Amino acid sequence: MSTVVISSAAIPILWGWWVHRRTTLAHSFFWIAMAWFAWWVSSRSEGPSWRYLAVCLTCCAGVAVLGARRPGVTAWHAVVAGLTAVLLLPLAEGFFSGRDLSPSDNLRWLFLAVATAFGLLNYVPTRLGIAASLMLLAVAGELYLLRWAGSETWHQWAVILAGAAPWVGWMTMSLRRTSADQATQRWLDFRNRFGVVWAWRLREQFNNSSLHRQLGLELTWGGVRRSDGGELSEADREGANETLAALMLRFGMVEPPGIETESGR
Repeated sequence: MSTVVISSAAIPILWGWWVHRRTTLAHSFFWIAMAWFAWWVSSRSEGPSWRYLAVCLTCCAGVAVLGARRPGVTAWHAVVAGLTAVLLLPLAEGFFSGRDLSPSDNLRWLFLAVATAFGLLNYVPTRLGIAASLMLLAVAGELYLLRWAGSETWHQWAVILAGAAPWVGWMTMSLRRTSADQATQRWLDFRNRFGVVWAWRLREQFNNSSLHRQLGLELTWGGVRRSDGGELSEADREGANETLAALMLRFGMVEPPGIETESGR
């Protein structure tokens, strides 16, 4: 059952790559694909090595998103590769010592747990929140089994959750929502795809630009509004849309990628 679920997850992952192939997020899908493969192998193998590798690559996929901006998105692969090398040291030590993987080092285990959780929590406040939460549960289950003993059934459920997460993400991102103005649509589409870290940075840049240009606009988590609380005029909407489009150029988000844009979570 778990192998079937994780195998089917290749479909929404390929869909995600196709949707984002012209954006900087396309680079993150290299690491997402590697993580998916490790989860798939772990569903068919015994022992902790592939389970540990699956968690490590899930962590790297989350970190890859944090470098998804031009210039530097390609060079960021080197950073993620360096993180991968550090995380895989216990596997190398076990291989050369001839012992099974046993991440008994509390500091290493804690670092992996925190780094992986950070990458997934980046999406919890967005439309991908349910999918990210499922992955958090899957990773938590595997980390528990790596640190302490547990039933093999727990591992199978962790794989099922990891396989279900891409499907849930696909469904939630494809749901049709009530349309908002174009600037808010653009903002919410970016926010839900790039996560909290980049959304917060973009929001800060928009508000600084609005203040500098005296536009009288403010970008909040829910969309664009006037700083004085008044109604948005057509000129306000055009100015907000132009500013957002300029700020999103570095992310390859000149036009919203995908099927529909969302008006909220």
